[in-house]
Amino acid sequence: FPGVSYADTYTLAGKVAIEAAKGPTIPWKAGRVDALTPDAVTPDGRLPDADKGSPDKTISHLRKDVFYRMGFNDQEIVALSGAHALGRCHPDASGYSGPWTPTPTLLTTGYYNLLISVPWTLKEWNGPMQFEDPSGKLMMLPSDIALIQDKKFREYVKMYAKDKDLFFKDFAAAFVKLEEQSAQPPTLMHLGRRELRDAEHDREFRARRRLWPAAQPAVLPVKLDALAV
Repeated sequence: FPGVSYADTYTLAGKVAIEAAKGPTIPWKAGRVDALTPDAVTPDGRLPDADKGSPDKTISHLRKDVFYRMGFNDQEIVALSGAHALGRCHPDASGYSGPWTPTPTLLTTGYYNLLISVPWTLKEWNGPMQFEDPSGKLMMLPSDIALIQDKKFREYVKMYAKDKDLFFKDFAAAFVKLEEQSAQPPTLMHLGRRELRDAEHDREFRARRRLWPAAQPAVLPVKLDALAV
């Protein structure tokens, strides 16, 4: 598929990774266009910081500096934060250290349950301020703890801790909204069928690709010129 953009490749990889981690099925559309000059790229500094020096400043930063600017509300902020169930922090990358949950390759409600049920204390070390559980094996960032310090955020944390289906539904919707920021139809078009509803459909699409003649262009029920870089 030579016309696919880097943006489409990266967002499709994110969708597949979430599903591989036993997360929800993420609807996905093709058609993102790569920026060709540095001045067309979103400036650095748009990602949320882990700590702004105090709980109030960190909470305000999450809302006003990052997510409200992109049109997300408090519920969507907490839903997207649930992705911290995956992965870990590395000192040589962010300065912080450790996983959020004991199952860092699975997307579960464990992040929320740990936030509200564990007595998190400040970690004593030479790195930036972070919190640890009683075992010292798990960690939370100041921006994570902010979700239970703020009354409105905390209600959503408790809600998702009790309801995996609700978390998956809201996470999938917020993730799609994040991946399609600033892209308007018909720039984004469905690849293959009207919607990639589940992982089985993705496998069917990949199998169909293997049958295409190598010397001829693939024919898809979408306008391929809209996918050109």
